[in-house]
Amino acid sequence: MPARPNPRLLASVLFVLLVAGAVPRTVHAAWPHDPNVNVPLCTAAGDQLVPSIVSDGAGGAIVTWYDLRGGADEDVYAQHVLASGAVDPAWPVNGLVLCTAPYNQRYPRIVADGTGGAIVTWMDFRNGADWDIYAQHVLSSGSVDLAWPVNGRAVCTAAHDQTRPTIVSDGAGGAIVTWPDFRSNVSWDIYAQHVLASGSVDPIWPANQVPVCTATSEQSWPDIVSDGAGGAIIT
Repeated sequence: MPARPNPRLLASVLFVLLVAGAVPRTVHAAWPHDPNVNVPLCTAAGDQLVPSIVSDGAGGAIVTWYDLRGGADEDVYAQHVLASGAVDPAWPVNGLVLCTAPYNQRYPRIVADGTGGAIVTWMDFRNGADWDIYAQHVLSSGSVDLAWPVNGRAVCTAAHDQTRPTIVSDGAGGAIVTWPDFRSNVSWDIYAQHVLASGSVDPIWPANQVPVCTATSEQSWPDIVSDGAGGAIIT
């Protein structure tokens, strides 16, 4: 004949289950459940445009965009949203400024640095004559890496235009950047450059960047992926 259950034990188990069920889940508690209501990362004046996003490695993300809050020129900002859905209180309200150089900075792209921060690259018109490529390192703490130049490291300042870069991690805290390049002043080609975790351009790579493709006529809109050995494959 089976043993009768202990009523006190059953009551204790029921109490534990009720308490466990009453404890709110915190992982996604701050994320809105209405698809028409989202987490505001930046509500500054002016326009915030063309965001790009990367994982922070801990369930959250770092987002970058170009920003017209200054009213005249477009600048580059970033913000950190936690896995909980809350904006990281350690980061500045409405985003951390990565570049406020003169004239416009547009179309930032972002890659994780492997330690909770990110490297951001963008096209930059600060010289007032043509577009160049710059990059900046943002730390997980919500500050710009002081080892990198203010307003970003120059990745390419060749003659004529370099536009719309894209980026991949080098697996060692730096990044490889590629872009369409009009330095020939005849047609668009594809070039790439390696930026080290220190904020320096890799001295082993050519100072005028690596020509990935300089075939006749146009090459544009490159995409990039890590090769798993510190390099990259570009298409």
